[in-house]
Amino acid sequence: MKRFIFHLLKYIVFANILLFSTGKVPAQTLNIEESCRYYVDKSGKIDLNPGQGWVFSVTNVRFDDNFSDIQEMTLSIENSGTEVMLTDCVIKLSLLDCNDAVVSSFTTNWNVKIIKVCETVDFNEKVIFENAPLGIYKLAIGLFRNESDPKPTYNLDNAIRTEDGFFVIGTIEIGKQTIVTTPVITITTQPAVTTNVTAGGITGNLSVAANVTQGAKLSYQWYSATTKNNTEGTEISNTTNATFSIPPTLTASGSPYYYFCEVRAMGGASSVRSNIATVNVSAPIPVITITSQPAVTTNVTEGDITDNLSVAANVTQDATLSYQWYSATTNDNTEGTEISDATNATFAIPPTLTASGSPYYYFCEVRATGGASSVRSNVATIKVIGIQTLTAANLFYTTADNNVDLSGHATSSAGANGGAITYLVTDAGTTEAKIEGSVLSFNSMGVATITATTTGNDNYDGATTTFMVTVTNEPVSSIEIPFVQNLKVYPNPFIDELYIEGANGSALRVIDSKGATEHIQRIVNSDEIVRLKRLPANVYFFRFEKERITHTIKVIKN
Repeated sequence: MKRFIFHLLKYIVFANILLFSTGKVPAQTLNIEESCRYYVDKSGKIDLNPGQGWVFSVTNVRFDDNFSDIQEMTLSIENSGTEVMLTDCVIKLSLLDCNDAVVSSFTTNWNVKIIKVCETVDFNEKVIFENAPLGIYKLAIGLFRNESDPKPTYNLDNAIRTEDGFFVIGTIEIGKQTIVTTPVITITTQPAVTTNVTAGGITGNLSVAANVTQGAKLSYQWYSATTKNNTEGTEISNTTNATFSIPPTLTASGSPYYYFCEVRAMGGASSVRSNIATVNVSAPIPVITITSQPAVTTNVTEGDITDNLSVAANVTQDATLSYQWYSATTNDNTEGTEISDATNATFAIPPTLTASGSPYYYFCEVRATGGASSVRSNVATIKVIGIQTLTAANLFYTTADNNVDLSGHATSSAGANGGAITYLVTDAGTTEAKIEGSVLSFNSMGVATITATTTGNDNYDGATTTFMVTVTNEPVSSIEIPFVQNLKVYPNPFIDELYIEGANGSALRVIDSKGATEHIQRIVNSDEIVRLKRLPANVYFFRFEKERITHTIKVIKN
């Protein structure tokens, strides 16, 4: 369906007031920037598609004297459509009171259907308002399908129309010299210059406050802009209040965003635009959550430490996680020392930890990109259980009926940390040996077997060893005692091989931390090399045996 557009030539509609008094008063002129726009297709249906329909624009209203019953008004109307107008249209001029109710109306004889395509016609007629009391009124134009219609048929598509569809030209006062004024809008509160929000959690508002003279009614329209400039922008649908909710879908990648508000008013007021409001959108700060804490307590065996500690975490905003493990001196994750190269979610417990330094404390700090706050795990406690060995030399006595205090005779590879040592006669033989507390007594010649035992503690396993007590009236071999005193093993710790001095004639048994025999060798020379390259790094016990004398030395292989 073809459509018609009627535009006002040079945007001029003016009213000339004829004089019926003895004197002539200089003209009063009102300038109105807004236009009343009517959009109607040729079938008479309202069509709000911009650029299609009739367009009325009012720029000048002229009054020469007191407003009386008869006024003269001329409208110049152009048909810029493609066909003549077929729809009936009645143009009425009306006086409205302060509530926009019609006080008096005048139906013009202007027939827009006579205007040919691309033709301009001037319509001129004396306007008579009957029964209009003295007072102040709004002068308005309305377009009707029929003269009998109570309200304008064709609604206006702008902000300065009344609810019934009239376009207000200005204000007049009947019975007095008329000075027509237009309302003036003043913005009293500008929207915030800058508002900072975080994507994904936008809840803020922009607001503007304004007042207007002449008791006109204010309206608002918010715009978005691509630059920090309020001369150009795009109307935002359904944002016609003084307060505008910042769209919650804004993203950091599109930041910054610019908005302004255009404040409008009825009565021909010039619209006023607010300052630009800038909205800066930052990306959400990632949040780290530890989903799996390291084990609270882990027990390991000295010399055989292969366990790990681990932590699991996730983070929002697709940030990248990183890890840093710390050692601490107490069960507290507020202070610690960064461990070099411990930057994975899994941390290998150091194999060199010893029972003497147990317990050990570790925790992990989880970090992320994007400004996330780091989160520390709970403290993990490592308890190192040492394997200790007891060593006790054989004893020789030449006189029976002796009391011997065995305190300190058996020694632990863990020293005093290995726990208390007790003694027990496991075979008295013919000596009639017995022990009370740590005191050994015997009454006859012979050989007794004594067992030394420690039950261990939180840091060390228990251990047992036996030694012989010989009671004889024969001289003791001069070789037995120097064997223990002259024995040397070095270097300790060692890598592949080590040297033995003073153990010639003895049998060497190398025992690992689990008690398994890993190497047996007869020591022939006073200076001898023991090669153990095939053995892994661990704690070993070198047990030497010579003529019923046993001596054990703790050795570490790196």
